[in-house]
Amino acid sequence: MNRTCSSIRRVLNSSQYDSYTLTSNVLIRRQVHGGVMDPLRLRPSRYPAELSEKLLTAIRRRKPIKVWEAYEEISKNGKLKKLSAEHHAMALRSFQLKNLKAYGPSEIKFYRGCLMYILETMKEQNCKLDVRDYNFLLDFYGRSRDWDSVVKCWEELTQEIQPNEYSYNLYLYATLHCKKYQETIKIFNMMKDSDVKPNGFTYDILIEVQGRLGHSRDADEIFQTYFAPKPQKKASFISSLFHSIQKSTIKYLSFTSLASPLASIFSPPNAADSKVIPAQFKPTVNTFVALINAHGRKRNLPGLSYIYNTMLPTYNIKPDIKIYNALIEWYCRSENVELARKMFVDMGKYDIRPNVTTFQHFFLLEANKRRRPKAAEDLMNFMKTQYGIQPLFSMYRTLIGVHNKSKREEEARRLYREYMSLKSKPIAGSTK
Repeated sequence: MNRTCSSIRRVLNSSQYDSYTLTSNVLIRRQVHGGVMDPLRLRPSRYPAELSEKLLTAIRRRKPIKVWEAYEEISKNGKLKKLSAEHHAMALRSFQLKNLKAYGPSEIKFYRGCLMYILETMKEQNCKLDVRDYNFLLDFYGRSRDWDSVVKCWEELTQEIQPNEYSYNLYLYATLHCKKYQETIKIFNMMKDSDVKPNGFTYDILIEVQGRLGHSRDADEIFQTYFAPKPQKKASFISSLFHSIQKSTIKYLSFTSLASPLASIFSPPNAADSKVIPAQFKPTVNTFVALINAHGRKRNLPGLSYIYNTMLPTYNIKPDIKIYNALIEWYCRSENVELARKMFVDMGKYDIRPNVTTFQHFFLLEANKRRRPKAAEDLMNFMKTQYGIQPLFSMYRTLIGVHNKSKREEEARRLYREYMSLKSKPIAGSTK
C-alpha cells in the first residue's frame, strides 16, 4: 500500500534528524537512541551483522510483515537484548498506518500488537524513546482513532522531552482522525504559547477542521490570511461567489469567469508591485486538498472547478494523486459522474497512477448511491486486472450487504466465499 499522506511522511522523517551519524563511540555512550531511520547507516561494529541482517533488510524494504517475522525470530532465539536501541526504534516505526481506508480492523489490531510488543521490549531494555518515536506513536494512535492513547502519549512526551513542531502538528492531526474538533483550538493555542511556532502544515490542518465543521468561509479566510498575498482592496471569497451562483438563474459552464475577482487574492505576489504584501506561507498540495475538502462538503462544485482550473496553475501546483482523489471523492458524493471521470482521464494524461482510494470513491458511488452492485463489482475486477490493485475487504462487505438487502442470496454467498478466502490468508505470525 502506497503512502498517501506525504505531509505526515514529512513530519515523521524530518530532515533535522537525518543529520545524526552513529559511530561506535557514540553508540557506547548514548542512553537514548539517535533516531536513525536508514538501516544502512547502522554500523555493525558493536552489533553482529548476522543477528540483525534479516531485520534491517525488511526495514529497508518497508515490509512490516517481514519486519515482524524477523523481530519475532530474534525474540524466540532470546537475542533481543543484543539489538541496539536504533534497531528497536526502526522496527517500531515500520508499523505505520499509511492510509486508514486501506486497513481493516484485524490489520490495525495486528499492527498495534506488534507496537505494544516492541514498546514493552524497549522498556525492558531501558531504551528510552526520543521525539521521533513519540511523533510516530501520535500519528499511529491518531490514525487508528484512539484518542485516549493519543492523550496519554502526549502526556508522556511532554514529561520526558520537549515536543517539536511536528509533535504539535501530529497532535492537531489526531483531532481530525478522532473527530475531536473542540480540542483543535486548545492545542493550537497551546502551540502558540510555547516556543514552537505554527507553520504552513499547522494552518492546513485548521483549514481542514473548518471544512469538517461546515465553515467553508472560515477555511477561505485562513487561506487568505496565511497563504495569499495581501492586495490593497479586499475581494470576496469562493463561498460568497458560490452563494451568488445559487441566486442566479444563469447556468455557467465554468466557475472561472464568474470568480475572476479571486485572481487578485490567490495570485502569487508580484515582486515589482510594492502594493502587494507577500504571503506568510507558500501553499502546498496539502493546503489545496484541505480547501477542496472544505468546499466539497458544501457541494460547491463550481468552487472545486475554480480551484482545479485556476488556483492550482496560479500557484504552480501540479495536481498529484491526493488532489485528484479529493476531487473525485466530492464529485462522486455529489453524483456528478461526468466530472469524476474527467478527473480520472486527466490523471491518465499526466501519468498519475490511481490507487485503491481512487477506485473506492467510484465503487461507493455505484454500490451505495446508484445501487448498482454489478457495476461496482466490475470496477473491482477492473482495478485488479488493469492495475493489479487488490480490492478492500470493506468493498466485499458492502456488496454482500447490498445483495442481502435485495434478497439476492446466491450473489451474496458467492461474494462471501471469495471474501472469506481472501481474509483467511495469514497476515503474519502471532504477536503472543
